[in-house]
Amino acid sequence: TNTMEKSFMQWLKDCDKYLSRFIPLSIHDLPDASWRDYYEDGMSPEDAVQCANDDYWDGQMSLATEGQWWS
Repeated sequence: TNTMEKSFMQWLKDCDKYLSRFIPLSIHDLPDASWRDYYEDGMSPEDAVQCANDDYWDGQMSLATEGQWWS
């Protein structure tokens, strides 16, 4: 694995850790998002998860943070 790929994989793990602070799911449990594009755009893991929430998950993470995930 080259250095950039290793960095991407670490960054993706950081995205997963960030999401897990809000909901008991992994980024891999939710619809695919443009993770590589977010990474190459220089987004932080936090910003990338927020974009995935807005762009691909129909705001499901926002519902979770408001306590509405399971309602």
